[in-house]
Amino acid sequence: PQKGIGNRKKILVLSCTLTLVFLFSDGHLTVLTDPAPVIARLGTSVHLNCLFEVGKPQIELASLAVQWFFNGQKVAEFNDKLHIYSPGVAISEQGLKDGNASLVLTDVHIAHEGDYVCKVFYTLDKTERITLKVKAPPRLSVPDPLVTENKASELICNVDGYYPELISVWWIRDGVLQHGSQHKTTRRNEDGTFNTTSMYTLTPIDKDKNISYACRV
Repeated sequence: PQKGIGNRKKILVLSCTLTLVFLFSDGHLTVLTDPAPVIARLGTSVHLNCLFEVGKPQIELASLAVQWFFNGQKVAEFNDKLHIYSPGVAISEQGLKDGNASLVLTDVHIAHEGDYVCKVFYTLDKTERITLKVKAPPRLSVPDPLVTENKASELICNVDGYYPELISVWWIRDGVLQHGSQHKTTRRNEDGTFNTTSMYTLTPIDKDKNISYACRV
């Protein structure tokens, strides 16, 4: 006997395509998937198979990346962690350890019909981060001072072309570190290095004759 139209089961066609992108330093990567199209009933769950082998007995998740796309939009991926970007889809992290990157649609709707792409990346290469630090040593120059006895005068020390910016300038009087009575200005050069001018204020008296001053960084 014929069944009424209301009792007919609705069938949904899912076209599942597979794209492989893989990197490896040794070993072998193979991927198996269902032949297209995959047929699913409306309202049921369906597995879109994406099975892979790496030619080794154990799969290192740190070397694995998986991406699933639906009609060009990423819906799920694994890259150190599992990320789901679309409701109603799932990937088993335990399954990945066994070479199973299949995508599960838990409740098939008409909107799920279309093309699905599974991308599998596997590499045993390691990536290391290299941080480059640039340094430029300072160039010091002290112009000949013009001082007058019993009048406030300034000694100048130019510190040029250094990098990074943080720098300390000290004034030394006959081998003794001096505190206070000094200030400095800093400016940035076009090449990114810095120039600093340090000024030390003193009021020389007669007994200061033959006293030596020096600046250090």
